[in-house]
Amino acid sequence: MNAKELTSKIQTTFIGSDWRGEEETAKILNEIVGLKCECYDADIDDGVDDDESEDTYIMYASFRFKNSPLVVCITYGDVTEEIGYVEVRNAKEHEQTMHLAEIERMGKEFKITSVTREDLEDRGFDATNITDAQMEELARRMCDDYLEQMFWLSMEIIAEDIMKFPKK
Repeated sequence: MNAKELTSKIQTTFIGSDWRGEEETAKILNEIVGLKCECYDADIDDGVDDDESEDTYIMYASFRFKNSPLVVCITYGDVTEEIGYVEVRNAKEHEQTMHLAEIERMGKEFKITSVTREDLEDRGFDATNITDAQMEELARRMCDDYLEQMFWLSMEIIAEDIMKFPKK
């Protein structure tokens, strides 16, 4: 069975159905393909963009077959955990895609804070006539100051002591 036929058969089985978990999905794939398979990669993408007001998530799992160059990628998510995408790929192509995704994930930026005219008002300033350009300059200078003064120290203390992130 080639990748296209396999994709069609797996899609028929999974698309629109609820996520069954990694072990149960591996068992079903074993039956469909006739080869032992295992889940080797599963993760959650929070899918939150700056302009989105509501948190969403997309989960994915990749399954590898023993003695086969094929990988099955299943994407499911949002609130329903309904499976929405299934693809069979060549393992080498999949690894390259996952490597690029990991590079993108590691470089993803997470917003720390912002400053508003209301913040200035809360501290006793009259922000009525302050322009956007002035606010942008204030934000830039605060960012520069934070990076020079506290950013790295704060990040280390919070990550290590409070959140218990492991170090290499």
